[in-house]
Amino acid sequence: MQRKGYRVTLAGDGAAALAAFDADPADLLLTDIRMPRKDGYALIAELRTRQPTLPVVIMTGHAAPDMVTVQPCAARTSVFTKPFKPALLLDAINDSLPAAKRRLL
Repeated sequence: MQRKGYRVTLAGDGAAALAAFDADPADLLLTDIRMPRKDGYALIAELRTRQPTLPVVIMTGHAAPDMVTVQPCAARTSVFTKPFKPALLLDAINDSLPAAKRRLL
């Protein structure tokens, strides 16, 4: 996938994502909800204890209508139910980042 000027760190599951964040903190978390070893909710909760204003973009095939009202997902979170248009995802990523980190896409 073309990265559109962003530096991306990949992780195969929630536990690996947490370890990657510990090694190199991110400006934004792009995650699924259903993952092995640590699901998206647990990952978001743990990362938000470390960085409370961390923007989160969730991609899921299992979204419940009230998902964004469930803590820890309520603040600074965008949710995309699969399938979605990649351009909308890129817009959400760009809009979620602080102005100094945004890229013109």
